[in-house]
Amino acid sequence: YIRKLMEHLEKKLIETGCYKIVMYAYSKNKFIENISKFGFEKGVLLKKSMFGIEIQKLIKHIGDYENAEKERRIKIVGEAGQGIKLLSFSLAHILSQLGNEVSLNMEYDSAVRSGNISADLIFSENKIENPIIDEADLLLKFARTRQWFPAKELIIDDTICGKKCIDCAVQCKNRDQFGFKEDAVSKFGNKVFVNMIALGKILKYLGINIMLINIEDVLPPKFVDKNVQAIKYGFSFRDAL
Repeated sequence: YIRKLMEHLEKKLIETGCYKIVMYAYSKNKFIENISKFGFEKGVLLKKSMFGIEIQKLIKHIGDYENAEKERRIKIVGEAGQGIKLLSFSLAHILSQLGNEVSLNMEYDSAVRSGNISADLIFSENKIENPIIDEADLLLKFARTRQWFPAKELIIDDTICGKKCIDCAVQCKNRDQFGFKEDAVSKFGNKVFVNMIALGKILKYLGINIMLINIEDVLPPKFVDKNVQAIKYGFSFRDAL
């Protein structure tokens, strides 16, 4: 019965374009031996600091794995003082600890105190051949810039949308706009938490359950409690993409 159920699940996942199934189990658990009979292999052994206990990642490749797009590309654009660096490094650290290859490139304007900052983050279960992003899977935008960037999915802080949508060069939809800055001030008392709210939103988009991660170990000790609260708030912020 279990084998038939797994076969049915795999068939449905393949129909949606999935190319792998990922599970997590306690490292010292007979479940790992049993699930290997269904084609699952051991991935990275996650450190105790991530989940509070050692966790074994289990992977099974399905469908057209060889030709599947395995890299995910995230571009983050903001202004100096918005915590783009902390957001990007925290996200990269989490993805790396989960067993991914990660590439992170930061680009700064010459005007350090008031210029724009952008981060190009790529992660994959395989080696990353090209660290340059031509089109992002997700673009997170906190600041208006002269040039636009192609992306499949879009998250925009609504404070940069000063024009009517019909006159705006940014072709976004209402569902793409979120009040990160407004909520950072109203919920947490300071706009500096905008980056952590956005981090929670990105983790939700990527399907990473922050309730299972010791997120405190990824963050600097200053304001760690409020940062964690902001991430959890962003994780549940409105509807997921």
